[in-house]
Amino acid sequence: MSVRKALVFSKDEIRALKESWYVMWGDKTNNGIKMLMKLFKMHPESRAFYKEFKDLREQDMPANKRFRSLALQYMYKLTEYIDAVDDPDTLEDLMVTTCKAHHKRALGPKHFKWMGSVMTSMVKETMKSTHVKELHKTSWTKLMDALVVVATDVQKTLKEESLDKIQIPEMTGVWRSPHNSPRF
Repeated sequence: MSVRKALVFSKDEIRALKESWYVMWGDKTNNGIKMLMKLFKMHPESRAFYKEFKDLREQDMPANKRFRSLALQYMYKLTEYIDAVDDPDTLEDLMVTTCKAHHKRALGPKHFKWMGSVMTSMVKETMKSTHVKELHKTSWTKLMDALVVVATDVQKTLKEESLDKIQIPEMTGVWRSPHNSPRF
């Protein structure tokens, strides 16, 4: 899927994203904490990327100052995406910035895909079961899939750029094999 196509949302999808985000944002700190804890539960291997929490017990996470701060950072980043969901150019720029920053820490499309499953689960859990609709879940899946598409594109671009920077030393002088060198 092209990046451009992945970043275009219908009016109904935008409404569903904003509706569900409004509910999650209402308790942003606790929902951010739940989201990170859910990431660690659903994808235990993700914890390896958060070295400062390696030895932190699960029951101590909600009270940990750094963990709470990271949870809020996630929530604010998602707010940026929700605010830009009706502007594909801005949304792409925000996602590219995120993906480049994560690429430096060896995080790529697979890791953003993990967050997609977490967000779908969070929507189901956070919104009252009578109010959550399939469109809420599919809209979040689409948003997080768009992030995966952007991450894939960024990863490819960064690999190509790094290959372009590799310089092959220029050969100077005449190379002689040991078989045709002069004898002394």
